[in-house]
Amino acid sequence: SKLFGMEGLNQEDFYFVVGELFTLALQYNGLSHICSPLVDANRANRDLVTALAKFSREYFIPRFCGSSDGVLETYDRDRLLKAAERNRNTGARSWLWMTCNELAYWQVSPGRTGLRPTQLNQKYFEDQCKYVFPDADPPVVHPDVNAFNEKYGGLNQKNVTRVVYTTGSQDPWTWTCITNDDQVGDDCYVHTIKGPEVGHCSDLHAPNEADPIDLKRTQAYIRQ
Repeated sequence: SKLFGMEGLNQEDFYFVVGELFTLALQYNGLSHICSPLVDANRANRDLVTALAKFSREYFIPRFCGSSDGVLETYDRDRLLKAAERNRNTGARSWLWMTCNELAYWQVSPGRTGLRPTQLNQKYFEDQCKYVFPDADPPVVHPDVNAFNEKYGGLNQKNVTRVVYTTGSQDPWTWTCITNDDQVGDDCYVHTIKGPEVGHCSDLHAPNEADPIDLKRTQAYIRQ
């Protein structure tokens, strides 16, 4: 973990962040930042782990981890996630609470062919929830996803009107999104924004001249 700039992170959470190195770069419009150095290293017969560790230190941690004082604020269960200090960014802790209690969204290892280590199984996420929220009342046991979907409708939103549902063609979360008109009620807008590097929440960013044309058109339609 020291090679990756994650010294001090416990071994279980280090396995989790290794998987995040790949998925967050794709999710947030940074696919070229991870692919290019790995492809270059492979072509030059250099060590791929060293290239991945360099990507971790120089791109992933500064952009995604909110690192300060050696603490990886997004992932460090011991020094941040378990703490309830209001003077720090607690977005990661809030998201973890939702996944532990309602959403799950646990990205477990798919096996030997996956990019996530096999140590990332359901028990890892259950143990993390219990560790970070030991005093929860009622206790954090297992997210009741079925009850959550039944209450809010899941992917069936036909009783909802006047809502915009968008996702991006490069967003790995698209499979959890509303993507068809027959899933929603009247006066709703459903659209998958197409283009290179159109990832998670691209439509919520400030407009940029370099944006793909479909993203520009979608943002203009939303504003209208």
